[in-house]
Amino acid sequence: MPADPNRLAALLHLPLNGSSEGFGSAAESGAKLSPAEIAAFKAHLRSCWTLPPGIAETQRVKVVVRVALKPDGALAAPPMLIEAAASALGPPLVQSAISALKSCAPFTMLPAAKYKEWKVLDLNFSPDAMAGG
Repeated sequence: MPADPNRLAALLHLPLNGSSEGFGSAAESGAKLSPAEIAAFKAHLRSCWTLPPGIAETQRVKVVVRVALKPDGALAAPPMLIEAAASALGPPLVQSAISALKSCAPFTMLPAAKYKEWKVLDLNFSPDAMAGG
């Protein structure tokens, strides 16, 4: 018998299917966080991220990874690919992004009082943006 997706979501503290706050929610830019809170999050993430071999900081390629977080900033589920470049550079960039998210967690700089704003984020990983751009 297949698992009930709503029960599984509840067990993992993820948004329920059909929820307006779920996996179809707006990306990181839609989160109502201050510029300082977003900057602290990105700085922490950059400290864990490494540019994959063969990809230059100036290359215009990106992947978007969705991350679901628990109230303590830990990962609620494995990061999930949402969008990737149709390029041979896409897979190593995806692996690098997922590795950075796993090694950087928990994201304790995110304000607990605004958990509804950051519990699910779509994050853009591109060499130019992650290099500090």
